[in-house]
Amino acid sequence: MLVLVFLAGQLQAQVNISGQVVDDSDGSPLPGVTILIKGKNGGNITDIDGKFKINAEAGDVLTFSFIGYLSQDVAVGSQSELTISLVQDTQQLDEVVVTALGIERETKSLGYAVSEVKGDNLSTAKEINVVYSLSGKVAGVDVNLSAAGPSGSSTVTIRGKSQLDGSNEPLYVIDGVPMDNRAQSDGAGMWGGYDLGDGISSLNSDDIESVSVLKGPSAAALYGSRASNGVILITTKKGSSRNGLGVEFTSNATFENVLSRFDDYQTVYGQGRDGQIPTEEDAGNTTQSAWGAKLDPDLTIPIYNGQMKPYGVVDNNILSFFQTGSTFTNTIALTGGNETATLRASVSDMRNKDIVPGAEMMRNTFLLNGSLKLGKNLTVNSKVNYIRESANNRPALSDNPNNVGLALLGLAPSFDQKWLSDSYKDEEGNYIDWNGGNIYRINPYWSMNEMQNKSSRDRVIGYLQLDYRFTDWLSLNLRGGTDFYQSRFTNFYPISTPVWDTGALEEISRTNREDNYQAMFEISKDFNQFSFSSYLGGNIMTFNAETFSAAGNGIILE
Repeated sequence: MLVLVFLAGQLQAQVNISGQVVDDSDGSPLPGVTILIKGKNGGNITDIDGKFKINAEAGDVLTFSFIGYLSQDVAVGSQSELTISLVQDTQQLDEVVVTALGIERETKSLGYAVSEVKGDNLSTAKEINVVYSLSGKVAGVDVNLSAAGPSGSSTVTIRGKSQLDGSNEPLYVIDGVPMDNRAQSDGAGMWGGYDLGDGISSLNSDDIESVSVLKGPSAAALYGSRASNGVILITTKKGSSRNGLGVEFTSNATFENVLSRFDDYQTVYGQGRDGQIPTEEDAGNTTQSAWGAKLDPDLTIPIYNGQMKPYGVVDNNILSFFQTGSTFTNTIALTGGNETATLRASVSDMRNKDIVPGAEMMRNTFLLNGSLKLGKNLTVNSKVNYIRESANNRPALSDNPNNVGLALLGLAPSFDQKWLSDSYKDEEGNYIDWNGGNIYRINPYWSMNEMQNKSSRDRVIGYLQLDYRFTDWLSLNLRGGTDFYQSRFTNFYPISTPVWDTGALEEISRTNREDNYQAMFEISKDFNQFSFSSYLGGNIMTFNAETFSAAGNGIILE
């Protein structure tokens, strides 16, 4: 009887609801509206006539949602017939995004995919390279970070790779000015080298208003073959009409550690070969060999410099080399303006210390962005962005003998990397061998303390734009923009460095400049039932690049 009473109560609580969902403005039915029961599984969608049926319980809340309309919640009572009127979400329908050539259009009028990320989402968890912040925020965009760390370049692909050989990078356009984003490197390939960063890594995320990603060929067609892999449009912040002077200050600090624990390393056998404890004669030949006897912390063995060390597992024998990396970024911006003129000026300072001791980078950014109305029909917009960047001791990559990570990875589990700091050079300052004459694995403390590399880059990105409106439906846009930079890289190898026994010095200087000149007529007319927009124009681009390199060995000390 109790079971029957319970079931009867449940049946009485169930409500079979049917009804129709219509547009609030004209009463037309809305097909495809989603109906869900809050906090429960199950739901339904409206048919072609906007009608629906759903089973719910008294007290449940039904949520009606449809793209372009505001969602509506309805509590279930005793009623079995419902008519739901959804109101259009005008904010969503009228959303404007920046598309090719800096043209602003409503999202609903586009015939291709455009994804936009606001600047606030890029600066909340600040990255040195602003592109890193796009990771996980835009569907179909794959961001790969460089092994060189924060000072390195990035690799971005939109909707996968289109070619196996060659670049799959998108075209970067900043405030309508195409940017040269080619990665700068000193032989950073299979056999080693240095990643000197790319163009996009120079930008300050605090100065960015929004980032639009043009994914399809239709979206990028106006930029020609350079945009065959898509386009990333970056719009910087501008001044605005306001009362008084606006002051904006942002400060950001991030810290990073190497968390890998090398769990796949064996910790049963220690330094040596053939199951034997190393002798004094072959101690220097087995530093990176873990085929010795079973580990026993009560034993002591000689290492490469003749010192006696315990023959037990050394916890974090590799990770202890790396330090906690840090990045501090401070930006101050002044904003002001009225109906005639607006201006935004900002200064930013970024300082980074890498997880590799001795590696650091500094960057200062200056941005001036303004607009001026000259009369009723003419508007002038301009921007100048100057970036000064310098780095010391960038980490070597790949099979470069100076790659500290590559040297450390082979250490036996009984060998503490800290022991390498005791004897990496003799009293005369010459290099001490530590791994059996292997010249392709330099002692990381020699790399860190004796070898040096420095790089610097000065970059200017700017434009001048004139907008003249002939009538309310016809206007002319003239724009001239430039992306110019000079960079220098110096790499020094002291005497007795393995591979470069007599010492060596390398210098690379680069100068790149790209100028773009654009003229475009815009025709835009609204009629009773439709609107018409058309653009007619052209672009002239000039590009110049020079690279000078010099290298020499055989340093003479006087």
